[in-house]
This record gives sequence, structure tokens and C-alpha cells, in this order.
Amino acid sequence: MAETNKMLAILDNYLHDNPDEIAKEIAAEFRRRRMVFNYIAENKDDHCKNFSFIVNKDNENKWQWHLAPAYDLTHSTEGYNGEHATSVNNSAHPSIEDMVAVGVKNKMKEQRCRELYYEIEDIIKQ
Repeated sequence: MAETNKMLAILDNYLHDNPDEIAKEIAAEFRRRRMVFNYIAENKDDHCKNFSFIVNKDNENKWQWHLAPAYDLTHSTEGYNGEHATSVNNSAHPSIEDMVAVGVKNKMKEQRCRELYYEIEDIIKQ
């Protein structure tokens, strides 16, 4: 119990001292989840008009942009020439390696990128 409390205190201090970094990590994971979902669920209608952002000012009066909740998620297997409207790693027919590469380029750990992919794949297969 003492060890758990010690770890919670360390985590609490980290969250308090690094709120911007935590927010960036969470935002990166949400973007990655959206990308993986669109490809696994065959939402080929994933063009730029189906991605939106919410913007507001923070306590320092600086603009903060956030990915808006998902909408217009459709199972559309046709697509233009059978391709997604949005490419991944410059590929219209991306592999898991392409999706991992995009995550790593955006400072996510490779293992976490793979975990997210398989997690979403398992959910969609159900």
C-alpha cells in the first residue's frame, strides 16, 4: 500500500507539473485512434470536411486547438478508385506498418501504436 501511495504521489506531481505534455499525449492518441478506426472500419469517406477542430483561449489568452468529436463515420467500402480519401504515410492502401510509422513520427512509442491498432481491430471485429 505504501508503494502504491508513493507511485500515486509521483504521478500526481508529474500531472501537476506537466499538464501541457499530458494533454499533447492524450490528443495524439485520439488522433491516432481516429486514423486507425477509419482504415479498419473501411470509412473511406474520410476527407478533410469530416475532420473538425474546436478552438478556444486558455488562461493565458492563447488559442488552443482540439480535435472535435468524430462525426459522419460510415462504412463505405467503395471510395474513389477504391481508396480512402485520406492517405496514411503517403499510402492509399496503408499497412499496419504505415500506421505505426505515422504514430512514431508524431512521438508515440511504437509499442503503443501497435497496441492501439490491435485494440481497435478487436473491437471492430466483434
